[in-house]
Amino acid sequence: MKNRLIALLIGTGCALQAACSGHHPRCTTLPTATTYCLQTTAEIPAFSAQQKIDIAFKEQRHTLIADLNIDAQGVRLIGLTPFGQTLIHIQDDNRTITTLAPPVANSPKNTAAYLAPRFDPTILIALIQLALWPEKALRIGLQAPLTLEESPELRRILNRDKPILIIRHSDDMNMPYQTLHISMPDIALEIDIQTLPPPIPTDSAR
Repeated sequence: MKNRLIALLIGTGCALQAACSGHHPRCTTLPTATTYCLQTTAEIPAFSAQQKIDIAFKEQRHTLIADLNIDAQGVRLIGLTPFGQTLIHIQDDNRTITTLAPPVANSPKNTAAYLAPRFDPTILIALIQLALWPEKALRIGLQAPLTLEESPELRRILNRDKPILIIRHSDDMNMPYQTLHISMPDIALEIDIQTLPPPIPTDSAR
């Protein structure tokens, strides 16, 4: 399962980027060869959440768990299998994005080294921002010809009036949203995200 999820990360990452190629370190290429440049975490209130993520990419269906922490220092994202095995650990300190990961089964490389030629973690940070960052910050980060349409529970990123990213979320007053649905029609990618309730403290932790 772990190696299949790594393969899914590679496939979706390259599809999201339209081409796995070099670019400005704080910008990333989206489908239809458009660009988004990352904004700082000063744009959003700090929060921590554990989320269940269901990914449908073409014929593939997978579930993973994400531990997401956002504060003034940056973003920390840990991707786990449903059984708790760490797939990837991404850190963004608002200047540099670092990928940490355990070994890949039957490979001398760790996951980060295995992914490196095929997958840029900037796209995952960009996707988090496109889903969660406020409208004003996104308008700065979206590069022409991309535009943004915003309504209370729906966000659409448009390339010359054609939607390339559609985000629907629950009507929550505070981050994180309890549910998120992300659709990228051009690459047949659907992502459903559910924020999990915090664990109940054990007697020893009380």
